[in-house]
Amino acid sequence: MLDQNERLSALSPIHREALKRAVDFIAERFQPTGILVAGTIIRGEGHANSDLDFAVIHDKPWRQRVQRFENGIPVEIFVNPLFQWEKTFASEVRSGQPSMLGICSTGIAVYDRGTDLAELVTKAQQRYTDGPRVSTEHLTGLRYALVTQFEDAADIENADLERSNAYVINSLQQAARLFILQSGQWLPREKRLFDRLADLDPRLGSQLRAVFAAPRTAWVELAAPIVERVAGTTRFFGWESEPQPVVPQ
Repeated sequence: MLDQNERLSALSPIHREALKRAVDFIAERFQPTGILVAGTIIRGEGHANSDLDFAVIHDKPWRQRVQRFENGIPVEIFVNPLFQWEKTFASEVRSGQPSMLGICSTGIAVYDRGTDLAELVTKAQQRYTDGPRVSTEHLTGLRYALVTQFEDAADIENADLERSNAYVINSLQQAARLFILQSGQWLPREKRLFDRLADLDPRLGSQLRAVFAAPRTAWVELAAPIVERVAGTTRFFGWESEPQPVVPQ
């Protein structure tokens, strides 16, 4: 496995120049205390649509996201003060979606003028290693959304098959997310969602593939056992949210 310096040295000339230009832009625009770069290009797994992801720390009390091109390469830049990065990590732990945690726990330092960057990486790696902490209430809400979407697919199957099938696809995506979170695992990138489901449960993965291989008139019938397995039902069920305080305007 390549170390961090070797990974940067292994970049193509186009990507090395894009990286340099992006760091120069960030340094001038945001006066950062630290910059991390991550993504499939950095991991040596890039494809035609891959971008460079930058996590930026600065000492100002605001955050910003910037998307731009550098040397023809898409660049995504996420700028936050250290305390906001920590709030973002906590939010991702609760949702199970490690977007910024992934960048900050695997990124390579390309600019560092203090101790904030080391602290950021350490906290991100610890949070990522500890895994998601998704509440029962959040999982129940996802379960309700899944069942509601599948009910809609079944209700309109005979009247509007195309829209019903679109709802089936959405239901299966929701089922995959719910199953992964119920298993205590981080959610993957959306394009890896069904692959991750199959990794965790090959039988469910086979059932899912069978849906899309079947005639479209059979999708609701074949998807029903998947929804039943993940949500415990395919129909309305009783539940209550926790009381939440509201503030008058």
